Amino acid sequence: MNVPISDVLFEVGGVWGPISRVTRPVFEGMPSGNFGHVFPALYLEDPVAFKLLPSKPGVSADEAHEAFMAEAENMLAARGMIDRARVLQRVGAPLSEPCELRDTSRRCREPHDLRGWRHIVYVHGVGTIPDLAAVAPGLPSGPAHFVIMEPLTGGSLEMLPRDLLPRPPDVVARAPAELSSGLAALAAAHVVHADVKPENIMLRTPGGELVLTDFGVGRIARGGVNEVLNVSGGPAGGTVLYKAPELLDGLHASTFASDV
Repeated sequence: MNVPISDVLFEVGGVWGPISRVTRPVFEGMPSGNFGHVFPALYLEDPVAFKLLPSKPGVSADEAHEAFMAEAENMLAARGMIDRARVLQRVGAPLSEPCELRDTSRRCREPHDLRGWRHIVYVHGVGTIPDLAAVAPGLPSGPAHFVIMEPLTGGSLEMLPRDLLPRPPDVVARAPAELSSGLAALAAAHVVHADVKPENIMLRTPGGELVLTDFGVGRIARGGVNEVLNVSGGPAGGTVLYKAPELLDGLHASTFASDV
């Protein structure tokens, strides 16, 4: 779902307004990771997290666009699965998807459960800004992309305060079931995450449900659940310390199984 940047409002100095109000100090003060800055924002009057991915030195516009479109495809595939699960839940139908809807190329053996949709970040939409400086004069020039997601306020597993180590017992006790449920739901959407690690596992609220985020190195699997999948243009994307053992030789691609 492509979203016009004009539909998003930002808070600057206690006042909500268009992106043109965002100055460079505000931009540089926002939390950022490898792939962009994250702003609190409003979209259709709902609080959201706005992830802005501006141009990077040494990365061509075509390369940036290709990387963004790959992540957007994964996120929107997951969103489609979440929307289907919500509809099924609303009408009281079983939250399982018949094999035939997922895999028309072969007879699949078991349905994937869709109950894990609550453990995948919900994406409202994505969009592209041809020239960031044209809409916000204080920001860097060049094309930019953005993703609008649900706000996740509990931080990541990696960011839990050190004084809470070992991790809170309730979070530790719930983690295996919630993450397994989320990964099963991603498989139902034909998305291989390929980078499951503490930084990419968020808490929806402090002490709340675990949510899988950041699909930047994942890909859509076009065939069945055992299809070998190429990610990030190489045998296996992701973070070395958290890769499945079978991927460490650099010769094998990520699959649904290696996510687990």
